[in-house]
Amino acid sequence: MSPSTYYCWLVGRLYTLAWQRRRLPPAHQPLPALFLLAVPAVAIVVVVGLLWVTIGAAMLIDGASLSDLTWRIDRMVWILLAMVVGSFGFATALISWLVWNQRAARIRALGISEAPAVPEPHAAWRWTLGLLYFAVFSLLTPLLLFGLFENLAGAYAWKTTRNSLLAKGERLTTEAIIPPYIAGDQNAANWHLLRDLFPDQGPNDSASLSNAMAKFNVFLLPFYALPPRTLPNGHNDPSPVPMKEWANAFRIASGVLTNRVHRVLVSDLLKDEVLAKRYGLKVEPSTNRPKVIDETLRKPRDLPDYPAAAAGADDTTVLLKGLSIAESEFQQLSEALRRPYVRFPIRWYDGFGAMLPHLAKLKSIQQWTELRVRTRLDAGDIDGAFEDAKTAVRLAEMVREEPLIISQLVRIALNSIAARTIDHGILSHQWTESQLREFQEIFNRITLIGEMGTAFEGERAIAISTVDKWISDPQKGAEVLPDSEAFPMRPLIEKHRIPGVNGFIRYNQVSLATYYSLLIRYAKEVETKGSATGYLAEVAAMTEATDGALKSMTKRQDPRTLLTRMLAPAVSKALVKSVRAEQRVRLTSVACALERFRIKHGGYPSSLSELVPEYVASEPLDLMDRKPLRYRKEVNGTFTLWSVGINGVDDGGILHTQKKDDGEVLDWVWPY
Repeated sequence: MSPSTYYCWLVGRLYTLAWQRRRLPPAHQPLPALFLLAVPAVAIVVVVGLLWVTIGAAMLIDGASLSDLTWRIDRMVWILLAMVVGSFGFATALISWLVWNQRAARIRALGISEAPAVPEPHAAWRWTLGLLYFAVFSLLTPLLLFGLFENLAGAYAWKTTRNSLLAKGERLTTEAIIPPYIAGDQNAANWHLLRDLFPDQGPNDSASLSNAMAKFNVFLLPFYALPPRTLPNGHNDPSPVPMKEWANAFRIASGVLTNRVHRVLVSDLLKDEVLAKRYGLKVEPSTNRPKVIDETLRKPRDLPDYPAAAAGADDTTVLLKGLSIAESEFQQLSEALRRPYVRFPIRWYDGFGAMLPHLAKLKSIQQWTELRVRTRLDAGDIDGAFEDAKTAVRLAEMVREEPLIISQLVRIALNSIAARTIDHGILSHQWTESQLREFQEIFNRITLIGEMGTAFEGERAIAISTVDKWISDPQKGAEVLPDSEAFPMRPLIEKHRIPGVNGFIRYNQVSLATYYSLLIRYAKEVETKGSATGYLAEVAAMTEATDGALKSMTKRQDPRTLLTRMLAPAVSKALVKSVRAEQRVRLTSVACALERFRIKHGGYPSSLSELVPEYVASEPLDLMDRKPLRYRKEVNGTFTLWSVGINGVDDGGILHTQKKDDGEVLDWVWPY
């Protein structure tokens, strides 16, 4: 039985199964075009219907209601199933239609009305050949054609998207975004400890990288030896760790103390009216006795051997001695940070696989620097603390030009620590007027929102190049996918065993580029429009648009948006974090102006307008609503300075760490 004979026989069987045998055209007449639509439609109804009835029966037995049946399985699954069944049905109908009509044309050309008789093979042989023909022509062929169409459609979709973005002047390559690396002593990133984190040639060797990273251990602080810091509301206490606790931690780490005993009295927090008001807590009398906890601590292996102060030394001496282990390295870094450029030799061509070992090390150094500034302030070395604080600000800006979201998030954390470093001297009234003026000028120059927009551009360019490499090396590209347990199609995609996988990849490239472009557009609008009218409206519009896009993709579960759905939750909140961080540094700048006013007049002003024009050019505005920053002079001689925060509501200066019942954050209060 030839394929043409089989498909002609199949036409008769299809008409018989549909109870339409009497409508089967004679052999010399062509099949109607309606046959091409009827077969896939019937196939969809029969196959999908039987599956739905089977699942529905099982669900009813399990106790589900009738209203749950239709979409209990995600609708995208039903749609994809109908498309697959319909494709196979259409392929079968098309081949049958072509073969039948070709035979009919030959019969008419011969001037006869019946097809020549052909011996019908045995039923077993007919079914064997029939299944073979069906698999090759009705299943495999349309599958390959579908893959070809998907690849062509995906390539066309990406080409159209790419050309549209380029026509708008968008930067789609890393070369257009990333500043060139600068060798030599003009680049602060060439400080020897940082330079060793990036080998010049070949892949990063794990042993040499481990050795390079171990050199930064002198900047590690003994956090393990600090007592727990938790507020009664369950949040971590954001206030600075008391210097006494740091001193004891260094005593433990240096071997002076082998055990520690710390006492936790929650009600002591509640007795402090100022602290209770700041955190929105109820003031209660102290009735509980301290809870005593005895612990034997084990020092982490990566911590250095801190030099120990003499027995009986005071806390400041203990801290200065312990921190002296990194004195030489810190002085070298401080000198390096005076260089005009900071460009790390990151292997950008590795895409999302590029190693960024410097980020964690910069944060460790910044935490070390903060404690050093506090210690030098306690020791009365104001000028030394001032120089170290300026180093902290320069350190925070080392990754300003890196167009990566993670780099900008680390930069936000570093700037927050730098601002907190300066806050210590403001709260203790130790900075001089000239030092405060310089800090104020420094923080007025720091911007974070625009750089986050550039980071979105960099991430988009890296995503595009990563997908391009995926096309050429699917096994390496598939490393960004979830593991096989969470995403069973990964092994097939890695080996290109799924027809149309290139189209799947290209559609994901379109989705990523489109989503990042949405973030970039709103980042520019927040930076430009927000600077004139306040960031609240623009941030709200961005949040609505990005959340809406993500919800739509999540609801549809389209595999062509898989990568975007994986990345979007992490990147969509980055711009809000940069807005909050920029407000943070502006609050510190205003706090510097307020402290300068106190030094000259002996107290803080009644309103921020009194700072104009000697300390600020105009009354400081809240970045969120472009109204004057909220300020209150307290009866105890201190002040409260705050922004309305992301909710846009003035909650009276309650810190954002305390949350409402609906989870909405409150004001952003200095210092926070």
